[in-house]
Amino acid sequence: VRELLVDDMTYAYAVADLAVSRAGFATLAEMTAMLRVPTILVPLPQTEQEANAHAFEERGGAIIVRQAHPRFDDEVLSAARLLLQDKVACRAMGD
Repeated sequence: VRELLVDDMTYAYAVADLAVSRAGFATLAEMTAMLRVPTILVPLPQTEQEANAHAFEERGGAIIVRQAHPRFDDEVLSAARLLLQDKVACRAMGD
C-alpha cells in the first residue's frame, strides 16, 4: 500500500491496481472517465456520498465499505483481496 498525492490524477488512475476512495461526485465522475480499475468506496456517512456510492455499487462499479463498520480495516482488506484475486469481477468493474 502506498499513498500517492498528485495534481494530475490521470497518471495515478492509469497505474492503479485498486482504488479506495470517498464517493464525492467530482471524484466519481473522474474515476468513471479514467479509472477502470476495481474500486472500494467509503462514503461519508449521512451525506450525498451514500447515494453516489449506491449508484455505483448497483451498476457493479464498486464495493461499498461503511466507515462505521466495527471491523472497518478488516472489511477494506477483505474487499481488496477479493477484487485483486477475482479477475472476472475486476474486468466487470471496468466496463
